[in-house]
Amino acid sequence: MAALESEDYNTKRSIATIVKASCASKGLLIPPPYSYSAIKRLIDVDEDESVTASEDTDDPLAEELVQAAEDLQHTERAHGVETTVEPTASLAALFDSTPEARELKPRLWLAWDVQDEPQIVGILTACAWTRDDSLGTTRFTGDLCSRHHIPRFTSTNTLFVDVVSSRRGAPHGVGALCLLSAYGLVSRSRSLEYLCMIAVTDQGRTLCEKLGMRSYAYREGGARFALCWTKGGELKASDINRRLRLKGSVIEQCFRTGLTPRTSEKRYPRC
Repeated sequence: MAALESEDYNTKRSIATIVKASCASKGLLIPPPYSYSAIKRLIDVDEDESVTASEDTDDPLAEELVQAAEDLQHTERAHGVETTVEPTASLAALFDSTPEARELKPRLWLAWDVQDEPQIVGILTACAWTRDDSLGTTRFTGDLCSRHHIPRFTSTNTLFVDVVSSRRGAPHGVGALCLLSAYGLVSRSRSLEYLCMIAVTDQGRTLCEKLGMRSYAYREGGARFALCWTKGGELKASDINRRLRLKGSVIEQCFRTGLTPRTSEKRYPRC
């Protein structure tokens, strides 16, 4: 049997184990997400939407986060169009002081490379789904979604995310692991059903599609984008592992067979 092809690996607990094992094997740490209030204590968003470390905190994470957001900004060129990926824009849109931002219940995941000196190599922002210009979701009306077989996303059933990871020197799969961390939250939730994002680059779209997410491609201002989504519990471990490239020896350490004759052919996570 090919690695992780069995349905036993597709449970919520099994996929969480695969994500944890992959992080450990790559020297990555992805803590639980930070809440709106936790991030607001760290950063200030000015009227011009610039993001700075808050003057009211001595937490070193404030400077680390702002610096990482600036360092992770980059521009990609594809199909004759340049697209700039700006983590600071996501931070400014979701963690300002307006009531509208707070109502979206934003969260923030950070991926740390801890092999040597710890450094942030991935940032994922998340919030409740809403149609808003700052998030790039205004075009997704009920009529458009119905015509293109896109699910009916709402503020209560959908987690909308944006992810960016380092393109230099970071372990393979940082963006995928950030995305899977958010997917784990959706899978465990009693109310959330969908995880979705807008891929603004070909690389982002490829990441989502290789993980098994569905996509709807469109053009805006000459640039190509893709709305990518999946339902909690829908991703397959085999697709995930093709992206993460987890070694067979690690898989063997993280899963065991059943302990009775009836379950001897099944696989269970050890942790």
